[in-house]
Amino acid sequence: MFCKVLTCLCLILVSVSFGGLRVEDDADAWLGEFPAGESRETVFTLRNGGAETDRVRALSRSCDCADVSASTNAVAPGASATVTVRVRPRQEPGPSNVSVYVVTFSRDPASRVVKLTVSGRAVPRNRNRLAREAERWQNSSRQVNSATQSAR
Repeated sequence: MFCKVLTCLCLILVSVSFGGLRVEDDADAWLGEFPAGESRETVFTLRNGGAETDRVRALSRSCDCADVSASTNAVAPGASATVTVRVRPRQEPGPSNVSVYVVTFSRDPASRVVKLTVSGRAVPRNRNRLAREAERWQNSSRQVNSATQSAR
């Protein structure tokens, strides 16, 4: 009986010391639509819900199209840190998706890796300019067609 009580107390103590870093709001950020080739930035807040200081071991990303930085490498119990993700999308329009991994020295296996996702959509840099060019091209092709028909 004494062993069972001691085991329960140990489990309670271990679960209290666990907690680690958790995302405060949402682990997914939508940057919306933005001009192709322009950088966009978002900030995530991570809070340490454990009883021990948690340390960030590494920050990794799914592609070289993003820069990632943390406000601190050591997060005290109850304190928070921010992770800034700056996305540099390619020059051509299209979707932009980046996964960021915050790897910690946490004793809690569930919070050793925190995954953050940043998504957005790059659109042509100047939609109005492209629309004007398309209209100009259509007008010039109409003029060529009408000139060709009148020459016959």
